[in-house]
Amino acid sequence: MKIEVPQDFLSYLKTENPTAGFLTSDGAERYFDLCPESELEGWNQDYDVSNLAPGFAVFGTNGGGEVYAFGSDGGVYELPEIGMSAEVANLIFSSWAEFASHITPSA
Repeated sequence: MKIEVPQDFLSYLKTENPTAGFLTSDGAERYFDLCPESELEGWNQDYDVSNLAPGFAVFGTNGGGEVYAFGSDGGVYELPEIGMSAEVANLIFSSWAEFASHITPSA
């Protein structure tokens, strides 16, 4: 199974930028923990994404029962770990670039 994720996300993983931390958007903070590139396929198989939420590729977690996933439109969505389905996907950013622009710099 080939996991389709944006190239700019894969490039980001190869940098010294944070792979865990916080996002700030609309005055609220969200935690994020990104999946290493070498584990993307395994994460998606473990979550059974191709069956439960076709058209999505999980790339991280918020540590609170939801995963971050790319949609086939390139948007970033939150999906619940339990009850995962495409119908409950919540668009939070239009792209990886927008997601990355909300990462809070570490102190």
